[in-house]
Amino acid sequence: VLDAGGHDIVFDHRCYFLIDNNVTLTIKDAVIKNKKGTISPFVIQLKGPGSILVLDNVTFAMNYDVTFSQGRLFFYDDVVVTGSSKFIYSSPHASFIEPHSSLIFDLGTTFSYAPAESADKNLIKMYDKTSRMYLNGCTLSTTRTGLQLTKGSLVISHKNYFYNQNGDGTAASSLSEAIVFGNGNLQDDLNIQILPNGSVDIKSGVLDYQNVT
Repeated sequence: VLDAGGHDIVFDHRCYFLIDNNVTLTIKDAVIKNKKGTISPFVIQLKGPGSILVLDNVTFAMNYDVTFSQGRLFFYDDVVVTGSSKFIYSSPHASFIEPHSSLIFDLGTTFSYAPAESADKNLIKMYDKTSRMYLNGCTLSTTRTGLQLTKGSLVISHKNYFYNQNGDGTAASSLSEAIVFGNGNLQDDLNIQILPNGSVDIKSGVLDYQNVT
C-alpha cells in the first residue's frame, strides 16, 4: 500500500512502477503526475494477468496517455482522470468500479476502451447503482469490440463525444460492435443520469439502448 496522504506522486523521465504478476499495489489519496516534457509511456505497468492495481481516491493529472494492457484495476472512492490525455484500457481482463465509488473522466480527457486480445465488451464492471462512471465533458472511444455498461450508474455532465469505430478508423455499423447501455435484463439496467448541462454527441458508430426501463 502506498498512501500519499493527499500529496503528489511525480514521475520523472522514463520512470514507472512495474507491478509483477500475482502482486497487488494499492495507491491511496494521491495525485499522480509526470514532470513536464518527460516520456513515461507506462507510468504504472501491470506485467501479467495476475497483476492488480487498486486506486483509492486517486487523481491522474497526466500530460500524456496512460495505457493498461494487462491485469486488473479496482476503483474505490473517487478516481479522476484530468488533463488532455487518454486513459487507454486494452487489458483482456475485467476491472471493477466498487460500490459507492466513481470513475470520473474530466473535461478534455479521453477514455479509450480497446481490449487488444479480447472481444469482450463487458470488462468494465459495476457492482450496483452506487458504482458510477462519470463523463464530465470527455471523449469515450471504443474499437469494434464496443463497450457494454450494466448494473451501475452513468452520469453525464457537459458535452461528451462518443466514437465507436472499426479497426480501420471507420464508423462501426452493427449492433455487435456498439456501445451498449443495459443488457435486456431488468436487474442489470444501467441507471443513466443526464445533468441539466449534459449531452452526448455520437460522432461515429452505434449506441444501443438495452435497458428494460
